[in-house]
Amino acid sequence: MDVVDIIKNALRYSVENYKTWTMMAVIFFIIGILQTAMTYKVGDVGEIILGIIEFIFVLLALGYSLQILKGQINGSFIDNDMIRLEEDFIGGIKAIIVLFIYEIIPLVIVLILSAIAGISDQLTNIITISANGSEAAASLSAVPTNVMTTFMTSIVIISIIAFILYVICYLFSVIGFGKLAETNSMTEALNFREVSSKISSIGWGRYIVFIVATIIVLVILGLISTLVGYIPVVGVIIANTIVGSFTLLFITSAIAGIYDDIA
Repeated sequence: MDVVDIIKNALRYSVENYKTWTMMAVIFFIIGILQTAMTYKVGDVGEIILGIIEFIFVLLALGYSLQILKGQINGSFIDNDMIRLEEDFIGGIKAIIVLFIYEIIPLVIVLILSAIAGISDQLTNIITISANGSEAAASLSAVPTNVMTTFMTSIVIISIIAFILYVICYLFSVIGFGKLAETNSMTEALNFREVSSKISSIGWGRYIVFIVATIIVLVILGLISTLVGYIPVVGVIIANTIVGSFTLLFITSAIAGIYDDIA
Protein backbone atom coordinates (compact mmCIF):
# COMPACT_ATOMS: atom_id res chain seq x y z
CA MET A 1 0.00 0.00 0.00
CA ASP A 2 1.21 3.50 -0.83
CA VAL A 3 2.27 5.70 2.12
CA VAL A 4 -0.36 8.27 1.15
CA ASP A 5 -3.06 5.59 1.32
CA ILE A 6 -1.83 4.48 4.75
CA ILE A 7 -2.09 8.07 6.01
CA LYS A 8 -5.55 8.50 4.46
CA ASN A 9 -6.80 5.27 6.05
CA ALA A 10 -5.37 6.34 9.41
CA LEU A 11 -7.17 9.69 9.17
CA ARG A 12 -10.45 7.94 8.33
CA TYR A 13 -10.13 5.39 11.14
CA SER A 14 -11.73 7.48 13.90
CA VAL A 15 -14.75 8.41 11.80
CA GLU A 16 -15.28 4.87 10.51
CA ASN A 17 -14.85 3.41 14.02
CA TYR A 18 -16.82 6.00 15.96
CA LYS A 19 -17.45 3.69 18.93
CA THR A 20 -13.72 3.26 19.46
CA TRP A 21 -13.24 7.01 19.03
CA THR A 22 -15.99 7.64 21.59
CA MET A 23 -14.28 5.43 24.17
CA MET A 24 -10.93 7.10 23.57
CA ALA A 25 -12.62 10.51 23.70
CA VAL A 26 -14.02 9.68 27.14
CA ILE A 27 -10.49 9.06 28.44
CA PHE A 28 -9.21 12.29 26.90
CA PHE A 29 -12.23 14.19 28.20
CA ILE A 30 -11.26 13.24 31.75
CA ILE A 31 -7.63 14.16 31.02
CA GLY A 32 -8.85 17.54 29.74
CA ILE A 33 -10.87 18.16 32.90
CA LEU A 34 -7.88 17.29 35.08
CA GLN A 35 -5.58 19.60 33.08
CA THR A 36 -8.13 22.41 33.33
CA ALA A 37 -8.52 21.85 37.07
CA MET A 38 -4.76 22.23 37.52
CA THR A 39 -4.93 25.76 36.10
CA TYR A 40 -6.92 26.82 39.14
CA LYS A 41 -5.53 27.39 42.63
CA VAL A 42 -5.62 23.85 43.97
CA GLY A 43 -2.35 24.05 45.90
CA ASP A 44 0.81 22.01 45.53
CA VAL A 45 -0.75 18.88 47.02
CA GLY A 46 -3.80 19.27 44.78
CA GLU A 47 -1.61 19.59 41.69
CA ILE A 48 0.33 16.47 42.64
CA ILE A 49 -2.87 14.47 43.17
CA LEU A 50 -4.41 15.70 39.91
CA GLY A 51 -1.12 15.01 38.11
CA ILE A 52 -1.05 11.42 39.37
CA ILE A 53 -4.67 10.85 38.33
CA GLU A 54 -3.95 12.36 34.91
CA PHE A 55 -0.93 10.07 34.50
CA ILE A 56 -3.12 7.05 35.28
CA PHE A 57 -5.54 8.03 32.52
CA VAL A 58 -2.63 8.63 30.12
CA LEU A 59 -1.51 5.06 30.84
CA LEU A 60 -5.07 3.88 30.19
CA ALA A 61 -5.13 5.73 26.85
CA LEU A 62 -1.80 4.19 25.83
CA GLY A 63 -3.00 0.74 26.87
CA TYR A 64 -6.24 1.15 24.95
CA SER A 65 -4.34 2.26 21.84
CA LEU A 66 -2.14 -0.81 22.26
CA GLN A 67 -5.26 -2.99 22.36
CA ILE A 68 -6.56 -1.33 19.18
CA LEU A 69 -3.19 -1.73 17.45
CA LYS A 70 -3.04 -5.40 18.42
CA GLY A 71 -6.49 -5.95 16.93
CA GLN A 72 -5.51 -4.26 13.68
CA ILE A 73 -2.22 -6.16 13.36
CA ASN A 74 -3.79 -9.52 14.16
CA GLY A 75 -6.86 -8.78 12.05
CA SER A 76 -9.20 -9.05 15.04
CA PHE A 77 -11.34 -5.99 15.72
CA ILE A 78 -13.64 -7.64 18.26
CA ASP A 79 -14.44 -5.48 21.30
CA ASN A 80 -11.97 -2.76 20.30
CA ASP A 81 -14.70 -0.33 21.32
CA MET A 82 -14.53 -1.60 24.91
CA ILE A 83 -11.98 -0.46 27.48
CA ARG A 84 -10.53 -3.25 29.61
CA LEU A 85 -9.36 -1.36 32.69
CA GLU A 86 -6.86 -3.87 34.10
CA GLU A 87 -5.51 -5.09 30.76
CA ASP A 88 -5.24 -1.60 29.27
CA PHE A 89 -3.65 -0.15 32.41
CA ILE A 90 -0.97 -2.86 32.43
CA GLY A 91 -0.52 -2.39 28.68
CA GLY A 92 -0.08 1.33 29.25
CA ILE A 93 2.64 0.70 31.83
CA LYS A 94 4.47 -1.59 29.40
CA ALA A 95 4.12 0.95 26.60
CA ILE A 96 5.45 3.87 28.61
CA ILE A 97 8.41 1.79 29.85
CA VAL A 98 9.31 0.78 26.29
CA LEU A 99 8.97 4.34 24.98
CA PHE A 100 10.96 5.68 27.95
CA ILE A 101 13.81 3.24 27.30
CA TYR A 102 13.95 4.26 23.64
CA GLU A 103 14.08 7.89 24.80
CA ILE A 104 16.73 7.33 27.47
CA ILE A 105 19.17 5.34 25.29
CA PRO A 106 20.35 8.39 23.28
CA LEU A 107 20.64 10.46 26.47
CA VAL A 108 22.83 7.86 28.18
CA ILE A 109 25.09 7.52 25.12
CA VAL A 110 25.39 11.31 24.80
CA LEU A 111 26.27 11.67 28.49
CA ILE A 112 28.96 8.98 28.13
CA LEU A 113 30.40 10.63 25.01
CA SER A 114 30.31 14.02 26.74
CA ALA A 115 32.26 12.60 29.66
CA ILE A 116 34.82 11.02 27.31
CA ALA A 117 35.16 14.31 25.41
CA GLY A 118 35.67 16.11 28.70
CA ILE A 119 32.98 18.71 28.04
CA SER A 120 32.33 19.17 31.75
CA ASP A 121 36.02 19.81 32.43
CA GLN A 122 36.22 22.20 29.48
CA LEU A 123 33.20 24.15 30.73
CA THR A 124 34.63 24.30 34.25
CA ASN A 125 37.89 25.60 32.83
CA ILE A 126 36.08 28.31 30.85
CA ILE A 127 34.03 29.36 33.88
CA THR A 128 37.15 29.52 36.05
CA ILE A 129 38.99 31.69 33.53
CA SER A 130 35.93 33.90 33.00
CA ALA A 131 35.46 34.37 36.75
CA ASN A 132 38.74 36.25 36.88
CA GLY A 133 37.38 38.95 34.56
CA SER A 134 35.72 42.06 35.97
CA GLU A 135 33.15 42.41 33.18
CA ALA A 136 31.26 39.89 31.07
CA ALA A 137 32.89 40.93 27.80
CA ALA A 138 36.33 41.07 29.38
CA SER A 139 35.90 37.72 31.11
CA LEU A 140 34.92 35.99 27.86
CA SER A 141 37.82 37.54 25.99
CA ALA A 142 40.11 36.21 28.71
CA VAL A 143 39.34 32.64 27.61
CA PRO A 144 42.07 31.42 25.23
CA THR A 145 40.88 30.92 21.65
CA ASN A 146 42.04 27.30 21.53
CA VAL A 147 40.10 26.48 24.71
CA MET A 148 36.88 28.06 23.39
CA THR A 149 37.34 26.46 19.96
CA THR A 150 37.84 23.00 21.46
CA PHE A 151 34.77 23.44 23.67
CA MET A 152 32.51 24.66 20.83
CA THR A 153 33.75 21.91 18.50
CA SER A 154 32.95 19.28 21.13
CA ILE A 155 29.47 20.77 21.64
CA VAL A 156 28.71 20.76 17.91
CA ILE A 157 29.92 17.18 17.41
CA ILE A 158 28.00 15.88 20.44
CA SER A 159 24.87 17.76 19.31
CA ILE A 160 25.04 16.17 15.85
CA ILE A 161 25.54 12.72 17.36
CA ALA A 162 22.65 13.33 19.78
CA PHE A 163 20.33 14.35 16.93
CA ILE A 164 21.24 11.26 14.88
CA LEU A 165 20.77 8.96 17.88
CA TYR A 166 17.37 10.46 18.74
CA VAL A 167 16.19 10.08 15.15
CA ILE A 168 17.33 6.44 15.04
CA CYS A 169 15.70 5.63 18.38
CA TYR A 170 12.49 7.36 17.31
CA LEU A 171 12.39 5.26 14.13
CA PHE A 172 12.91 2.13 16.21
CA SER A 173 10.39 3.13 18.91
CA VAL A 174 7.49 3.33 16.44
CA ILE A 175 7.99 -0.25 15.24
CA GLY A 176 8.90 -1.26 18.79
CA PHE A 177 5.43 -0.10 19.84
CA GLY A 178 3.99 -2.29 17.09
CA LYS A 179 6.07 -5.24 18.31
CA LEU A 180 4.73 -4.71 21.82
CA ALA A 181 1.17 -4.77 20.51
CA GLU A 182 1.78 -7.89 18.43
CA THR A 183 3.69 -9.95 21.02
CA ASN A 184 2.75 -8.31 24.34
CA SER A 185 6.46 -8.63 25.17
CA MET A 186 8.67 -5.72 26.20
CA THR A 187 11.70 -7.84 25.36
CA GLU A 188 10.53 -8.19 21.76
CA ALA A 189 9.67 -4.50 21.62
CA LEU A 190 13.23 -3.64 22.67
CA ASN A 191 14.91 -6.25 20.47
CA PHE A 192 16.85 -3.96 18.12
CA ARG A 193 17.69 -6.79 15.73
CA GLU A 194 14.05 -7.83 15.33
CA VAL A 195 12.86 -4.23 15.05
CA SER A 196 15.56 -3.48 12.46
CA SER A 197 14.57 -6.60 10.51
CA LYS A 198 10.94 -5.48 10.55
CA ILE A 199 11.86 -2.04 9.24
CA SER A 200 14.02 -3.65 6.54
CA SER A 201 11.04 -5.74 5.41
CA ILE A 202 9.01 -2.53 5.14
CA GLY A 203 11.84 -0.75 3.36
CA TRP A 204 13.96 1.89 5.10
CA GLY A 205 13.32 4.57 2.47
CA ARG A 206 9.60 3.92 2.46
CA TYR A 207 9.50 3.83 6.25
CA ILE A 208 11.28 7.19 6.56
CA VAL A 209 8.82 8.72 4.06
CA PHE A 210 6.01 7.33 6.23
CA ILE A 211 7.51 8.87 9.38
CA VAL A 212 7.92 12.28 7.71
CA ALA A 213 4.34 12.18 6.40
CA THR A 214 3.05 11.20 9.83
CA ILE A 215 4.97 14.01 11.52
CA ILE A 216 3.50 16.55 9.07
CA VAL A 217 -0.02 15.41 9.96
CA LEU A 218 0.82 15.49 13.67
CA VAL A 219 2.13 19.06 13.37
CA ILE A 220 -1.14 20.12 11.71
CA LEU A 221 -3.21 18.36 14.37
CA GLY A 222 -1.03 19.94 17.05
CA LEU A 223 -1.68 23.42 15.65
CA ILE A 224 -5.42 22.75 15.57
CA SER A 225 -5.31 21.49 19.16
CA THR A 226 -3.37 24.59 20.25
CA LEU A 227 -5.87 26.95 18.59
CA VAL A 228 -8.84 25.13 20.13
CA GLY A 229 -7.07 25.22 23.49
CA TYR A 230 -7.23 29.02 23.47
CA ILE A 231 -11.02 28.90 23.86
CA PRO A 232 -11.70 30.20 27.40
CA VAL A 233 -12.47 27.66 30.16
CA VAL A 234 -13.44 24.69 27.95
CA GLY A 235 -10.73 24.98 25.29
CA VAL A 236 -8.35 22.43 26.81
CA ILE A 237 -11.20 19.99 27.43
CA ILE A 238 -12.45 20.24 23.84
CA ALA A 239 -8.93 20.01 22.42
CA ASN A 240 -8.22 16.84 24.41
CA THR A 241 -11.60 15.22 23.83
CA ILE A 242 -11.76 15.70 20.08
CA VAL A 243 -8.29 16.43 18.72
CA GLY A 244 -6.26 14.52 21.33
CA SER A 245 -8.25 11.30 21.00
CA PHE A 246 -8.31 11.61 17.20
CA THR A 247 -4.54 12.11 17.13
CA LEU A 248 -3.76 9.02 19.20
CA LEU A 249 -6.08 6.89 17.08
CA PHE A 250 -4.47 8.31 13.93
CA ILE A 251 -1.01 7.34 15.21
CA THR A 252 -2.23 3.88 16.19
CA SER A 253 -3.89 3.20 12.85
CA ALA A 254 -0.91 4.60 10.92
CA ILE A 255 1.49 2.28 12.76
CA ALA A 256 -0.80 -0.67 12.04
CA GLY A 257 -0.91 0.32 8.37
CA ILE A 258 2.86 0.42 7.89
CA TYR A 259 3.60 -2.47 10.26
CA ASP A 260 1.78 -5.10 8.22
CA ASP A 261 2.42 -3.58 4.81
CA ILE A 262 5.56 -5.34 3.62
CA ALA A 263 7.36 -3.78 0.67
